[in-house]
Amino acid sequence: MLWHDPGVDRAYEEIAGLLYGLLIRLDDRLSGKDVALIAEFIEANELGLALERLPTYSARTCSYCRQTSGPTCSPAGRSPADG
Repeated sequence: MLWHDPGVDRAYEEIAGLLYGLLIRLDDRLSGKDVALIAEFIEANELGLALERLPTYSARTCSYCRQTSGPTCSPAGRSPADG
């Protein structure tokens, strides 16, 4: 039997919940395919992969990021130019 810590499970659940919330907020900036893929990563507890993909996919559809040279938008969905 492997060692198991319930505190770690709660931490993963909390982080997964935060990532789901972020995914919901960025939903209008992502394609359906990207949302599904990121949700799959979260469900599979691949939280690092999900977190890596969020700015990459949202930058692909963000007009400010396309005009500049990369993913520079904040997690709140506002570009630095928005103030």
